[in-house]
Amino acid sequence: MSRSGASRCSVLPFQQINSKISSEELVKRLRACSKFLAETEDLEDSIATPLASLSAVLVEPFIQHHKTRDVRLLAACCMAELFRLFYPDPPYDEDQLKVVFSLFVTQLQGLEKPGAPAFRSSFHLLECLATTKAFNLCLSLDSQELLADLFKMMFAIVNDQQSSKVKMYMMDIMSSVFQEGESLSQEILDTILTNFVEPTKSNSKAVYNFAADFVRKTSQYLEPYIQLFFNNALVVGRSAESEVADHIYDLILELHAIDSSILLSVMPQLEFKLKSTDTEERLEVTRLLAKMFSPRESRLASEHKSLWTCFLARFTDISPSVRVECIRYSKYFLVYHPHLATEVAHHLHERFHDKDEKVRMESVKVVSEAAADSPKAVPQSLMTDLQERMRDKSWSIRKEAMTNLARLYRQIMSSSTSSEVGVSRLDADRMAWIPNKILHSYYQNSREDRLCVERCLLSCLVPLSLPSEDRMQRLSHFFSRLDENASRAFEELLRTREQLRCHFSELIEIYQKEDMIEERKKEMKMTKIIQLARQLPDPMRCQTHLRELSVMLDDDRLKQHLLDALQLTTTCDDVIKSKGAALSKIGTKHGIVETVKTLLDRCCPMLIDCKCVSVLVEECVGQLCEPSLSQSAAEERQEATRAKKTVHLLKILAELTPAQFASPEVFQNLLSLLRHDDSEIVGDTLQILTYTGANIDQTTAGCLQPLLTKLAHSGPPQLARHTIRCIAAVFSEPTPILHRVFKCLLTAMDYEHPHLLTTLSSMEELAETFPVVFQSSHKKVIKEFVVKKLLVVDRAKEEYSEGDPEWCSDDEVSYETQAKVLGLRLLVSWLVGLETDFEHFASPVLRLLDMVLAHDGDLQGDDHISAHDRSRLRLAASCGLLKLAQSSHYHELISQTQFQRLALSIQDTCDEVRDGFVSSLHQGLRSLKLPLAYLSVFALAGVEPRLDTRLRLRQILANNVERRRECVKQHSKAKENLQAILPEYAVSHAIYLISHHPQFSRTNPLSLDTFRDCLWFFLEPLTKGNDNYSFLRKLLETIKQTVDTQDPDAPEASKNIYAVCDLAMGVLTTKLTNIKLGEFPGKVLLPSKLFKPRPKDAPTNTACYLPPDYNCTPTKKLKGENVNASVSVTPKSLQKKGRRVLVKLVERRPRPNQRAQRHLLKQEEGERKLCRRKPGKGVEGRKAEGRKMWARERKKTWLTVEFWTGR
Repeated sequence: MSRSGASRCSVLPFQQINSKISSEELVKRLRACSKFLAETEDLEDSIATPLASLSAVLVEPFIQHHKTRDVRLLAACCMAELFRLFYPDPPYDEDQLKVVFSLFVTQLQGLEKPGAPAFRSSFHLLECLATTKAFNLCLSLDSQELLADLFKMMFAIVNDQQSSKVKMYMMDIMSSVFQEGESLSQEILDTILTNFVEPTKSNSKAVYNFAADFVRKTSQYLEPYIQLFFNNALVVGRSAESEVADHIYDLILELHAIDSSILLSVMPQLEFKLKSTDTEERLEVTRLLAKMFSPRESRLASEHKSLWTCFLARFTDISPSVRVECIRYSKYFLVYHPHLATEVAHHLHERFHDKDEKVRMESVKVVSEAAADSPKAVPQSLMTDLQERMRDKSWSIRKEAMTNLARLYRQIMSSSTSSEVGVSRLDADRMAWIPNKILHSYYQNSREDRLCVERCLLSCLVPLSLPSEDRMQRLSHFFSRLDENASRAFEELLRTREQLRCHFSELIEIYQKEDMIEERKKEMKMTKIIQLARQLPDPMRCQTHLRELSVMLDDDRLKQHLLDALQLTTTCDDVIKSKGAALSKIGTKHGIVETVKTLLDRCCPMLIDCKCVSVLVEECVGQLCEPSLSQSAAEERQEATRAKKTVHLLKILAELTPAQFASPEVFQNLLSLLRHDDSEIVGDTLQILTYTGANIDQTTAGCLQPLLTKLAHSGPPQLARHTIRCIAAVFSEPTPILHRVFKCLLTAMDYEHPHLLTTLSSMEELAETFPVVFQSSHKKVIKEFVVKKLLVVDRAKEEYSEGDPEWCSDDEVSYETQAKVLGLRLLVSWLVGLETDFEHFASPVLRLLDMVLAHDGDLQGDDHISAHDRSRLRLAASCGLLKLAQSSHYHELISQTQFQRLALSIQDTCDEVRDGFVSSLHQGLRSLKLPLAYLSVFALAGVEPRLDTRLRLRQILANNVERRRECVKQHSKAKENLQAILPEYAVSHAIYLISHHPQFSRTNPLSLDTFRDCLWFFLEPLTKGNDNYSFLRKLLETIKQTVDTQDPDAPEASKNIYAVCDLAMGVLTTKLTNIKLGEFPGKVLLPSKLFKPRPKDAPTNTACYLPPDYNCTPTKKLKGENVNASVSVTPKSLQKKGRRVLVKLVERRPRPNQRAQRHLLKQEEGERKLCRRKPGKGVEGRKAEGRKMWARERKKTWLTVEFWTGR
């Protein structure tokens, strides 16, 4: 330093500063200088010149680059004070200012650690700079780099340890720059925006919060820079020079969350980007807007309606990924923004039916999550869409929908019972449909669906984790709300689990039989393994695993664990423990453990044990016999309904697991239910006692005898059969008791007796199950009363018109018809119970049942029976014939004519008769008790006018076909008699049945159209896979080389058969694709009772018996619906005796020759009208003719004594 400078500094109260002094001394003098300057408030003339000299010294290199940090820091503090004193004209030129500001920036780093020694001085420096706004001078220096360094340093030193005052001063310095600056560099803006993107955003929350506060404070000054930056990035595309160019949309999201006003001019640009042709760009913008619209506090949809509308349009974007992104955030729109729910729900509804699987899957997940968060927020329409996805073609979507709904039900039920805030009983009632829909999925053919339903049941619907009492209460509540279809599905579920349990137990027990032949033992094991594997996913893999398990069953401990897990009398907790022990014994690393776990999950009795049964029975007794006095009438009715459903559940459990009812307490409670006034409860209780009768002690059962005897002869008719069965099951010697009951019943064999219906019902059961008791007086019952005094006598004298309804409720059926129906059933049960003289007694009964069908249920033909009563009689007769046909003694006695008339029941004019007949037919075919010929009856179901019933019939037919094929595969003995089991052989019966249909005409195109559709309805399930075409073609060709056995001398009858064969061949040729045209190598067998070979000298029959211009193509229908179909009824003039008609489906869409066919139909209708108008043939005339015909029929001995005695 010069001498003059030293003399000027001597007026200052501290020693001069130069480069020759030591570091310690320099720090000491700078500290004294800083203190003096800080205490100096104004710049006086006396010190102005010395301070100017001091300022020149402080910018010297030996100060700026001194190795001691304290020197540089104290010098910066002194210069900051000088800036304050010399404000607004600092004593530095432009180059010196750059050096000074650079020193300021570096020395502010001392603020990073508040506990450091330098923090105090750094804070003093910061305070001075904030007070003087010194860094605003950088704006005039055109040194954006210094400002960028300043901002970087500020954000670098921010942390959670700093006080709010430090952050306030830092904020003041930075904000003043933006307030005063006219133009700031992109680097400064990037320094600010970098704090809002990863990884900076996550690494330091303090920096993020500081940057957010800075944006809020300077939003009005920052907005122009933000606008320019995003406009360049979104519109012009010139953001590559920015460090945050790759995070444009993330920045928009963050800035919008911090201060939405800063982006007012940017939002319209996003609408433009939503319509971009670049898929990735649309995806990014869609994701951004979804995040901006979704927060609870967001008002963006209301403030920018056009942008919201444009965003909604992305729900239908051509790209699945964009659609998925829209759906992903829909949960928040539903839950947080109810005013947007309607629009969002509409678009979600469409996406539930999207062709892309990922879109449908995301829709399922989002709606499920929204319902779990807020059940009230999700519209019922979306819940309907969600449950419909349980029928999706994709298994993964079905599983997701089913599992999510089950979890939602568990959450709501658990919350409602615990009175959780936000979940009310109303929410529980709104979701009460979930168990129904889940159980409906059990009707799916997929094993995976059934397994998923069972898992949902045990984990969510009735959780195994609940204690026994709570679990049974949940089960009772769950079952009481099931509809009819769901109840049947639940029953089938329990039945399947019990069957699997039995099969698995039998497989294990086979290893304990040491006296069995090894070959037989191996065969039985393989049979059980196949039966078990068929109920598991991937049966072939499961067969391999179960064979491996069978090798491991030599381990006695594993075998015992498995037997304990399958034991019905074990508690549920012990079952779960034994199951876990068995799986642990197998080992988690073993490949079969997953298969065994799945199998044990399906067959172990983990849901209900003996204690649970006792809890259910006590609950029923308490609700029915001891109602609470505090309940209202509505609550009491609700509890009674629930109790009735629980009794029905107990009946199912008693049938499947009677061992769990072996308890004196359970028997006493059941005895209380047996005395209840409700016949439905009593009926279910009787069945429970029937199923569990073997476990009842005989000394205890004695108290049941008076009550059961009374019910058998004077109780309600619907309980009579159950009572007889209960007596037989409960008592070890039931015959003496039943003899006494039968004697009492004989005294009531009078039409006027008040308990006649009960008597007939009891005798029906006695005749079938205890023929020894019934046969002693069967003539008195059957011939003298049922036939002579009941069935052939019409006591009603009122005549009924044609317009009467064909069905009514059970309560409206007349007493006489109820008695006649029971009489018909008694005749059938009597034949079923016979042990000898089958043909002698069966022939008159078969003819009688056939007469009922032939004459429309009105045996006398005097129109004294109402239409709905005739329907009841027709149904009873047809079901009776089906029951007899299931017996090997009688199915050969049913003539072909009787069979053909019976088959027409599937085309009865009454819907309920058709439904009842199909139900009985399906049961007989499913159990393989009905002969194969009865499968052909479904060929006449192709004209069913109700779409839902038609689809059900098709499914029933397909199930029967599949069951018979599986039977052939699994049982070696079945292969020895393929003609009686293989469903393809039913085609010959169908051909014969159609050819003898009263309305079949091989020359009438309308008739051919109808039966062509019937043939395809029957052949479609048989030809699935196109692997039996050669067999069917050979079968049809073989039939054409035969004649009609029923009428071999009538060429027209055989020609009808040939015409149906040609029709079937045309259907197969036109409908099947990828046909294998090879010749069938085997021999085709035909039923000899239908077809007779043509004479040997007759030429080969290769002629076509259809009209030359007839089109054999079946009517095209969409899957699951009839296309433009209307129902028409064949005119009566084409019918034979009776009122049953063939219902046809006539296509409205024009087909070839349809105009000519319509013209022909009009001509035929005109001719029929003329025939009806013949003179002397009015209503009375036609009735008189009918009576004469019936008189002639009655002379044919069908009601004579000789007919019934066989003489």
